[in-house]
Amino acid sequence: MKLFSKVRLITNKYDSDGAKKNSIGIVLEVYATGDYEVQFLDKNGEPSDIFFSVHPDEIESFDN
Repeated sequence: MKLFSKVRLITNKYDSDGAKKNSIGIVLEVYATGDYEVQFLDKNGEPSDIFFSVHPDEIESFDN
């Protein structure tokens, strides 16, 4: 994934953090470890206050 790519969360691991499975987000940072910092969008498609690091196998590219 590249910076500012739109992604979909494919795990329910982060439900308690406010990002449910199939939540859409934007990649804000690509770490040397291969992890990504993702900011998730609200139901209106606007950036929310929910962002955290995810492993590459927890997201997939999302094109709408």
